[in-house]
Amino acid sequence: MKLRRVEFKKLSARQKEIYNFQKSAAVLAEYGFNCIKLADDWQGADFLAYHKDADTTLKVQLKSRLGIDKKYEGKEIWMNFPIEGVWYLVPHDTLLEFAPDAWKKSESWLKGGKYTTANPSKELRKKLRPYALETARPTRQDQTKQDEPNHGTADAAMPCPTQSRRERRRARPRRRRE
Repeated sequence: MKLRRVEFKKLSARQKEIYNFQKSAAVLAEYGFNCIKLADDWQGADFLAYHKDADTTLKVQLKSRLGIDKKYEGKEIWMNFPIEGVWYLVPHDTLLEFAPDAWKKSESWLKGGKYTTANPSKELRKKLRPYALETARPTRQDQTKQDEPNHGTADAAMPCPTQSRRERRRARPRRRRE
């Protein structure tokens, strides 16, 4: 079976939500979170993010774009959305504070109680910067043997200088006891 990447724009709405959940959960894993997708919105959350230290559980609303909604006000909901490939995790009420006045004067906010945008202003992006979830560079453990050059020399077996002592010990060949 040959695997092929999917085109996001060709996915159904439900498939896009699942796709976005998987992408977001992968990024949040780098911050120590285990994400559990909920079957339906629970207290406004699409998923729960439990931190590895067991001291934090976030109720997260997943969106395909930045938005605010009156129904999330005061509910301790975290909004999770991408902007140009970077995922953000922001408390909803903080987004309300950041929202330009024009949003709160718009017809969609006044009549429908919500406002979304796929292209936030530079000023808003600056305010959101501390909430960006940066992804880490691949670690030595993430790389496969195929990524490592092997020219048949002793240098090919040399450990990476960024490896921890424990990783270097594991990489050494074991001696047989006789």
